[in-house]
Amino acid sequence: MRCACPACGDFMIHADNDASCVCPSCLRRCSACLGTDSVLSRESVLAMKKAREASQTKVKEELEKKD
Repeated sequence: MRCACPACGDFMIHADNDASCVCPSCLRRCSACLGTDSVLSRESVLAMKKAREASQTKVKEELEKKD
């Protein structure tokens, strides 16, 4: 995965021997995309899936009303 630095927008590079990425421009470190310290239960993942599907259904219905 290639992520943009939240501080400056440049592409982050995975840091060697570290569970994070580092920005070559501003040297900020980030681990958001690596999932560190963010273990989710099966139930949490399913709840997020249902919420996303519901949101997509709502948007689709709103777009159909406009037509």
